[in-house]
Amino acid sequence: MLSPSVHWVSKLQVFSRVGAIVVACIGGTVLVGWLCNISIFKTGLPGLITMKANTAWGFLAAGLSLLLAQGKAIGRGRTVGLFLAVAVLLIGSLTLLEHIFQLDLGIDESLFLDDPTIPGVFLRGRMSPVTASAFILAGWALIFLNRGSERAQRWVPSCAVPVMLIAIQAVVGYAYGVPALYQLKPFSALALHTALTFWVLSAALLASVPTNGFMKIITSETAGGLVSRRLLPLIVVGLFVLGWLGLAGEVAGWYEVRFGVALMVMLSMAFFSCIVLWNARMLYRVDVQRSKAEAQIVSLNAAVPDR
Repeated sequence: MLSPSVHWVSKLQVFSRVGAIVVACIGGTVLVGWLCNISIFKTGLPGLITMKANTAWGFLAAGLSLLLAQGKAIGRGRTVGLFLAVAVLLIGSLTLLEHIFQLDLGIDESLFLDDPTIPGVFLRGRMSPVTASAFILAGWALIFLNRGSERAQRWVPSCAVPVMLIAIQAVVGYAYGVPALYQLKPFSALALHTALTFWVLSAALLASVPTNGFMKIITSETAGGLVSRRLLPLIVVGLFVLGWLGLAGEVAGWYEVRFGVALMVMLSMAFFSCIVLWNARMLYRVDVQRSKAEAQIVSLNAAVPDR
């Protein structure tokens, strides 16, 4: 069995630690914004929806929990990391129960009072059901990660991937101007910087287990690992940009809907053809080098006389 690349495992571990710090810093910054009533800290950009105080607290706890897990903490450190992971799970679970059963458990404004005049507010201080669901998944991922056993950590990607999909859906909704992708009416919307922070958190969670699940394939030195590392970022970013440019042209009035769809299809065909040929060329070179190496080994073995 081929082992994962030490180079890529090391890089992903560093990325996971940096991502944990970024998530914790964003949560802490937003909490400072609520404490000192600094609007830009709460919204990220002027005119956008605020990140709820409980959401910010959840990110702070999640970032610290992930950082402790990545630091290979033992004793009290591991206990604290597991406690923070359970706290993330609880804040998401309790909020989702409030939404489902129309309860008020007194946790929504336990830290700070919300401003009902801010756009996107339906229930004061309460994060959206989508945010709560993402925290539940992230909480379980952090619990599995802080358990430390390889068997438990196998479940981390299964929890982290849905969180990443939730984040990507919300970001696409903001970029394409489709509120239905980041808000379930009449509940509060998922703020843009909340979605971006969830993306960082989910990516850091996946990077924290580079030898488990499908991450083992991505970090391997096999052809599958090499292709996945090259294709996945290109496909996600490329399709996002192509779609956004096509929509921007329609909104600007440069062409009608039918022309925009046809243009999107043609550009997608050209884009995928280019990246397929690019990767085919790379794999061709790898096969040629391997064939040459095998031929040299055969010739060397043939040159050595039998004893």
